[in-house]
Amino acid sequence: MVFHALDLGLSYKRATGTKLVEGNVMVHDAARALFRAPFACASHDGNDVFNYGNQAALELWEMEWDAFVGMSSKKSADEADEATQAERRALLDRAASDGVIMNYSGVRVSSRGAKFRIEDATVWTMKDGDGNKTGQAVRFDRVVRLQPDGSDGEVRVVNDEGHWVTRVDEPTGEALAVDAAKIEELSAAVDAKAAEVRALKDAGLTNADDDVKAAVKVLLDLKSQLSALTENA
Repeated sequence: MVFHALDLGLSYKRATGTKLVEGNVMVHDAARALFRAPFACASHDGNDVFNYGNQAALELWEMEWDAFVGMSSKKSADEADEATQAERRALLDRAASDGVIMNYSGVRVSSRGAKFRIEDATVWTMKDGDGNKTGQAVRFDRVVRLQPDGSDGEVRVVNDEGHWVTRVDEPTGEALAVDAAKIEELSAAVDAKAAEVRALKDAGLTNADDDVKAAVKVLLDLKSQLSALTENA
């Protein structure tokens, strides 16, 4: 597996001009680094039979190494879907012709029938020292799970440990601005209601009086809203 990991890295560098695995990876660590990389990587040989799948690829297709390696790559997509199979074949032919395809998106299916759309993938052709095609490979770190009706479901990405997780979007600048304004508004409301409670007590009322009870209830509700918002900010 070490030599194949090195072949994947060298062929990717030749095709794209960038490293497959970031950082300075020693030769003896190449296989481990690629297998646990924060992206899915798979390759097939010249007969379109898978000969490699790293941890993220195996998780995505819901297969063990021994089942994945040796499987025809056409089975990575719905075999009954002629359009998807035709698109997959066209992709591989184009990658063979151009050497590399960037930003690829296509629908695939796991061994358990779960469909997902690969996004922003790089597909490249592997060659030997004489320039002869020896196989093809793919690298990606984002998929969209598809619902039974074909609509988009959750977005999944690969984390630093090489496992798929649901993506949590970071709040936009506009959302942050709205939250800041809401926090300021609630803070002012809390201060105002607290001042109202103090005024009622200064007037001689106690916690047993209905007016104080009502004001305290509103105050506590405002404080709860403010606490929840600041915790999520």
